[in-house]
Amino acid sequence: MSRPLRLLYENAWYHVMNRGADHAVIFHNDNDYQIFINIFLRLHRRYRFEINAYCLMPNHYHILIQTPLPNLSAGMRHLNSIYTQYYNKKYEKDRALFRGRYKATLVDAENYLLRVSRYIHLNPVKAFLVKHPNEYCWSSYKFYSCCIAPPNWLYTNQILSHFGIKQQKNKYSLFVMEKTDQELEVFYRKLKLLPILGSDLFRKQISHLLYCINNAENIRVFNKKRCLLFANRANFYTFRKS
Repeated sequence: MSRPLRLLYENAWYHVMNRGADHAVIFHNDNDYQIFINIFLRLHRRYRFEINAYCLMPNHYHILIQTPLPNLSAGMRHLNSIYTQYYNKKYEKDRALFRGRYKATLVDAENYLLRVSRYIHLNPVKAFLVKHPNEYCWSSYKFYSCCIAPPNWLYTNQILSHFGIKQQKNKYSLFVMEKTDQELEVFYRKLKLLPILGSDLFRKQISHLLYCINNAENIRVFNKKRCLLFANRANFYTFRKS
C-alpha cells in the first residue's frame, strides 16, 4: 500500500495527530508529558515549527502547526523518534510506540483555524477527563484563557488576534465553550481521515496544484525522491510522497 500524499508548502497549517500502537498509553505520568512538550522547543529551533495549539491525551496527541518551511515530515519524524527513544529506554521496551508515522490534515486557516483549535482544546472534556478545558494541565488552553505568558515556541497571537484588541482571552474562552462543532465532529470521526479540511475554494486550489503536478505542467523535478515543486506566484509548493 502506498503512503499517503503529504501536501507540504511554506506557511501551511496542519492538524497533526498520532496514537499509541493498539491504543496503548503513551504518557504514564507528568514527567512523560513534560518530556514530550520539551521537544517542541527543538522543533521550533531546528525546523522553525510554529506550534499554535496542542493537547496531549493519555494515548494520543493533537498539535496545530504552521510550517514556515515545507518540512512537516522531517519535523514530525524527529518528534516521534526522540520521544520513542526516551519511552523505550525508560520503560525498557523495544518496539514501535506509535501506530504509524502520524496523521496530518491540511487546514484552511482562513475558515477553520479557530474551530480546529477549539476542537483540540476540548478533547479532555469530551473524554470526561475534566469538566472544563482550563482544568487540564497538558494542553495549550491555559495560555489562551489565563494570564500566563506562553513559551517562545507557542504562537497564540495568530488565533487570539481574531478576538479584537481587548479581552482576547475571555472572548476566546467563550468561543471554545459556546457549542460543539458538529461539522468537525463528523469530519474527525471518519475511519479514513481526509487530507484537507477547508472550504470548497480552498480544496479547489489544492486540487488545481495536484492537477498541475499530475499533468507535468510547469513542473521542475529537483531530485529522484518523487519530490516536485510547483511555482504559483511567489510561493513554492512542495508535494512529496513521504
